[in-house]
Amino acid sequence: MDKAGILKKLDQRKKMFEDYLKKNKKSSRSPGGHGPLAAGLKKQGERGS
Repeated sequence: MDKAGILKKLDQRKKMFEDYLKKNKKSSRSPGGHGPLAAGLKKQGERGS
């Protein structure tokens, strides 16, 4: 695969991951949400950027 194709795929994954984090944040606020799990994922995402 060429470099542009790889970058495009990475960008798509990043967007998907950000959407996933947004959904997790919303669910963690409501009772019964996965608070600690969402917080752990968020920390990993910040480290990667």
